[in-house]
Amino acid sequence: MKEETMILLERLAVERLDEERKRLGLSEEALGTIAYPEAKSPRMKVQALRIKRGNGEPQRLRLGDFIALCEAMNLDPAKVIWEVKDLRLKAN
Repeated sequence: MKEETMILLERLAVERLDEERKRLGLSEEALGTIAYPEAKSPRMKVQALRIKRGNGEPQRLRLGDFIALCEAMNLDPAKVIWEVKDLRLKAN
């Protein structure tokens, strides 16, 4: 799989998770606190997935972060992956 395809999948996953966060009425702070209870700055962990850094790109979505965020919103990570895959197919 090409690098740009992997990045597209990650971005689609972040968008899907952000849509669910908004649907649930959770702030980035609230989601971060649930997903990362031991983090010093839980809101920043969530924001880092969307906000561009010095290289002009947001932080890449790691598998552990993806699962933590899904579980924090009671989402089935496998189902979200299938949804993202379908979104990618529609985008191409």
